[in-house]
Amino acid sequence: MQEIDEDHDTEPVLELLTASQDMARACWMLRGTIVLPFSSPTSSDAYWNAWHERESHCRKDCNEAIVYWIQHRRLPLLGADDVAFYLCRRFDQVSNFVQNLFSEDGKTVFYSEISLEHLLLWLLIDWWDAHGKREAFFEDLAAFEEDEEA
Repeated sequence: MQEIDEDHDTEPVLELLTASQDMARACWMLRGTIVLPFSSPTSSDAYWNAWHERESHCRKDCNEAIVYWIQHRRLPLLGADDVAFYLCRRFDQVSNFVQNLFSEDGKTVFYSEISLEHLLLWLLIDWWDAHGKREAFFEDLAAFEEDEEA
Protein backbone atom coordinates (compact mmCIF):
# COMPACT_ATOMS: atom_id res chain seq x y z
CA MET A 1 0.00 0.00 0.00
CA GLN A 2 1.19 3.45 -0.76
CA GLU A 3 0.01 6.99 -0.58
CA ILE A 4 -1.70 8.11 -3.74
CA ASP A 5 -0.09 10.98 -5.53
CA GLU A 6 -0.69 12.75 -8.81
CA ASP A 7 0.94 9.90 -10.77
CA HIS A 8 -1.70 7.37 -9.66
CA ASP A 9 -5.22 6.98 -10.89
CA THR A 10 -7.49 8.09 -8.04
CA GLU A 11 -10.65 6.72 -9.65
CA PRO A 12 -10.52 3.35 -7.82
CA VAL A 13 -10.19 5.16 -4.51
CA LEU A 14 -13.11 7.45 -5.30
CA GLU A 15 -15.18 4.42 -6.33
CA LEU A 16 -14.37 2.76 -3.01
CA LEU A 17 -15.31 5.90 -1.09
CA THR A 18 -18.58 6.13 -3.03
CA ALA A 19 -19.32 2.45 -2.32
CA SER A 20 -18.59 3.09 1.34
CA GLN A 21 -21.09 5.95 1.34
CA ASP A 22 -23.61 3.69 -0.42
CA MET A 23 -23.12 1.13 2.38
CA ALA A 24 -23.73 3.78 5.00
CA ARG A 25 -26.94 4.87 3.21
CA ALA A 26 -28.16 1.27 2.90
CA CYS A 27 -27.48 0.73 6.58
CA TRP A 28 -29.28 3.94 7.47
CA MET A 29 -32.33 2.79 5.48
CA LEU A 30 -32.33 -0.54 7.36
CA ARG A 31 -31.99 0.98 10.82
CA GLY A 32 -35.68 1.77 11.20
CA THR A 33 -36.63 -1.89 11.00
CA ILE A 34 -33.68 -3.46 12.80
CA VAL A 35 -34.12 -5.04 16.17
CA LEU A 36 -31.69 -7.07 18.22
CA PRO A 37 -32.06 -10.59 16.75
CA PHE A 38 -32.08 -12.35 20.12
CA SER A 39 -33.61 -11.76 23.51
CA SER A 40 -31.60 -9.57 25.83
CA PRO A 41 -29.18 -11.81 27.76
CA THR A 42 -28.44 -11.50 31.45
CA SER A 43 -24.63 -11.20 31.25
CA SER A 44 -21.81 -10.16 28.95
CA ASP A 45 -20.84 -13.80 28.37
CA ALA A 46 -24.40 -14.71 27.42
CA TYR A 47 -24.49 -11.70 25.10
CA TRP A 48 -21.26 -12.91 23.42
CA ASN A 49 -22.74 -16.38 22.87
CA ALA A 50 -26.10 -15.12 21.59
CA TRP A 51 -24.52 -12.51 19.28
CA HIS A 52 -22.13 -14.97 17.66
CA GLU A 53 -24.67 -17.77 17.41
CA ARG A 54 -27.12 -15.55 15.51
CA GLU A 55 -24.34 -14.12 13.34
CA SER A 56 -23.22 -17.62 12.37
CA HIS A 57 -26.81 -18.62 11.66
CA CYS A 58 -27.38 -15.84 9.11
CA ARG A 59 -23.86 -15.65 7.60
CA LYS A 60 -24.81 -17.40 4.32
CA ASP A 61 -27.81 -15.10 3.76
CA CYS A 62 -25.69 -12.04 4.53
CA ASN A 63 -22.99 -13.16 2.09
CA GLU A 64 -25.60 -13.68 -0.64
CA ALA A 65 -27.12 -10.25 0.05
CA ILE A 66 -23.64 -8.71 -0.18
CA VAL A 67 -22.96 -10.30 -3.57
CA TYR A 68 -26.34 -9.02 -4.78
CA TRP A 69 -25.64 -5.52 -3.40
CA ILE A 70 -22.22 -5.40 -5.08
CA GLN A 71 -23.74 -6.39 -8.42
CA HIS A 72 -26.82 -4.14 -8.27
CA ARG A 73 -25.94 -1.45 -5.69
CA ARG A 74 -29.25 -2.08 -3.96
CA LEU A 75 -30.33 -4.56 -1.38
CA PRO A 76 -32.39 -7.62 -2.20
CA LEU A 77 -35.47 -8.41 -0.18
CA LEU A 78 -34.17 -9.69 3.11
CA GLY A 79 -36.02 -12.67 4.49
CA ALA A 80 -35.25 -12.24 8.18
CA ASP A 81 -34.67 -9.45 10.68
CA ASP A 82 -31.42 -11.01 11.88
CA VAL A 83 -30.02 -10.85 8.33
CA ALA A 84 -30.84 -7.13 8.20
CA PHE A 85 -29.22 -6.61 11.61
CA TYR A 86 -25.93 -8.31 10.71
CA LEU A 87 -25.85 -6.93 7.18
CA CYS A 88 -26.18 -3.46 8.65
CA ARG A 89 -23.41 -4.22 11.14
CA ARG A 90 -21.15 -5.32 8.25
CA PHE A 91 -21.92 -2.23 6.18
CA ASP A 92 -21.41 -0.03 9.21
CA GLN A 93 -18.04 -1.56 10.13
CA VAL A 94 -16.68 -1.59 6.57
CA SER A 95 -17.87 1.96 5.93
CA ASN A 96 -16.10 3.13 9.09
CA PHE A 97 -12.97 1.17 8.14
CA VAL A 98 -12.88 2.73 4.66
CA GLN A 99 -13.54 6.23 6.01
CA ASN A 100 -10.61 5.79 8.41
CA LEU A 101 -8.28 5.19 5.46
CA PHE A 102 -8.71 8.79 4.36
CA SER A 103 -6.92 11.70 5.97
CA GLU A 104 -8.38 15.15 6.50
CA ASP A 105 -6.59 16.48 3.43
CA GLY A 106 -8.29 13.89 1.22
CA LYS A 107 -5.29 11.65 0.74
CA THR A 108 -5.38 7.98 1.49
CA VAL A 109 -2.80 5.39 2.29
CA PHE A 110 -4.91 2.87 0.45
CA TYR A 111 -4.39 1.99 -3.17
CA SER A 112 -5.25 -1.26 -4.84
CA GLU A 113 -4.91 -2.76 -8.27
CA ILE A 114 -7.79 -5.21 -7.73
CA SER A 115 -11.29 -4.53 -8.94
CA LEU A 116 -13.76 -2.69 -6.76
CA GLU A 117 -16.01 -5.76 -6.72
CA HIS A 118 -13.24 -8.01 -5.39
CA LEU A 119 -12.23 -5.40 -2.84
CA LEU A 120 -15.82 -5.03 -1.60
CA LEU A 121 -16.20 -8.81 -1.36
CA TRP A 122 -12.99 -8.99 0.63
CA LEU A 123 -14.05 -6.17 2.97
CA LEU A 124 -17.63 -7.34 3.51
CA ILE A 125 -16.87 -11.06 3.87
CA ASP A 126 -13.20 -11.81 4.63
CA TRP A 127 -12.32 -8.65 6.59
CA TRP A 128 -15.65 -8.90 8.43
CA ASP A 129 -14.93 -12.49 9.46
CA ALA A 130 -11.40 -11.66 10.61
CA HIS A 131 -11.91 -8.23 12.18
CA GLY A 132 -15.20 -6.46 11.55
CA LYS A 133 -17.51 -8.73 13.51
CA ARG A 134 -15.29 -8.41 16.56
CA GLU A 135 -15.46 -4.61 16.33
CA ALA A 136 -19.23 -4.71 15.82
CA PHE A 137 -19.71 -7.08 18.75
CA PHE A 138 -17.78 -4.87 21.16
CA GLU A 139 -19.76 -1.80 20.04
CA ASP A 140 -22.99 -3.72 20.60
CA LEU A 141 -21.75 -5.08 23.95
CA ALA A 142 -20.90 -1.57 25.14
CA ALA A 143 -24.43 -0.44 24.28
CA PHE A 144 -25.85 -3.52 26.07
CA GLU A 145 -23.80 -2.81 29.21
CA GLU A 146 -24.89 0.86 29.20
CA ASP A 147 -28.52 -0.29 29.02
CA GLU A 148 -27.92 -2.70 31.91
CA GLU A 149 -26.49 0.10 34.06
CA ALA A 150 -29.41 2.44 33.33
